Amino acid sequence: MKPDPAAEGRRWFAQAERDLASAIDLSDHCHYNVACFQCQQVIDKALKAFLYYRGAREVRGHSAAELCQDAASLDPSFAELRPIVVPADKYYISTRYPDGFAYGSLPYEAYDAEDAAKAIRMARQALEFIRVRLR
Repeated sequence: MKPDPAAEGRRWFAQAERDLASAIDLSDHCHYNVACFQCQQVIDKALKAFLYYRGAREVRGHSAAELCQDAASLDPSFAELRPIVVPADKYYISTRYPDGFAYGSLPYEAYDAEDAAKAIRMARQALEFIRVRLR
């Protein structure tokens, strides 16, 4: 039996919402790099939620830019979201891996409260934008 596209989309969106709560907790405890990564995951999962909701059977990749482009092929308004969420792509590698920086910093040293707050705002905007399109 094939999953119901709307139900699958809502499932992915629910996880994205939960991930945002985790990002906020991480930031509150000064784990700024991980909070930024978690926000990238929020955006990733929310975009995938929309794609699944609209009937995609398989969605691959983690780039907000590419996922937003895929979503825009179904709903042109995603072109408006793209410039808001594209900066999240830089949180995918550099927030987790020591070799993500040429100058030798560690991820936990490279991100601060302002970075996490910016990432959280970006993730919230993505969730609000996509929530409306899942109704």
